[in-house]
Amino acid sequence: WTVDGDEVGTDDTLSGGFESGQTVTCTVTPTDDEESGTAMSASIVIENTAPVVTDVEILPDPATASDELSCTYTFYDEDGHDDKSTYEWTVGGSVVGDEPELEGLFVHGDTVTCTVTPNDGTEDGTAVSDSIVIENTAPELDEVTLSPEEAYESSELACTEGTATDDDGESVTTSYAWTIDGIAISVTSDTLDGDDFDKGDDVICWVTPNDGSDDGDAVESNTVTILNTAPEVDDVEISPD
Repeated sequence: WTVDGDEVGTDDTLSGGFESGQTVTCTVTPTDDEESGTAMSASIVIENTAPVVTDVEILPDPATASDELSCTYTFYDEDGHDDKSTYEWTVGGSVVGDEPELEGLFVHGDTVTCTVTPNDGTEDGTAVSDSIVIENTAPELDEVTLSPEEAYESSELACTEGTATDDDGESVTTSYAWTIDGIAISVTSDTLDGDDFDKGDDVICWVTPNDGSDDGDAVESNTVTILNTAPEVDDVEISPD
């Protein structure tokens, strides 16, 4: 046996030890007890074996809209050729990328698929895919302001939220809660009046954002301490007159 002209064996079979494109020749020389006859040869060219990929996986899993996704896999080529595999990312069935990573093109509820087509520089193998569903990202609220800062029992306190953001682009609603001296009360509106607080009370408003799926973190306002209200007299009279 020869492979590309190099002798590699003398048995009647040959297995392994060759790659695609190599010429394998078997030469048979007939021999009896007296002498050898004329040698005869046959040759074949080894064809390419298509590569394979396994363990295709999208990471991280679970993932949210702010994550960068990576597509990983294991490559094997029987001929020892280099990995020339290609990627295809789809979101909801639409092709969106062909790099090993993907970010910024998916939101809550999207099905993201990475398909890897193995290639050894000569031919493609069988494509293998992995899919994940993007999980929800809870919304965020930047600040909450309670006013007026100088408040009395006659005042109405107003709880005003700042800017709410949601990575998935979903609309955000808010809910309100109040504590007085650290104790929660039952009021859930964005205002509070003197029926619920007295002089010296420390009042805080809490606002929780919600995107229809999840609550974000509740954000605490500044503390307003109810001030003393100076007394008043409505009439002064000197008598007798």
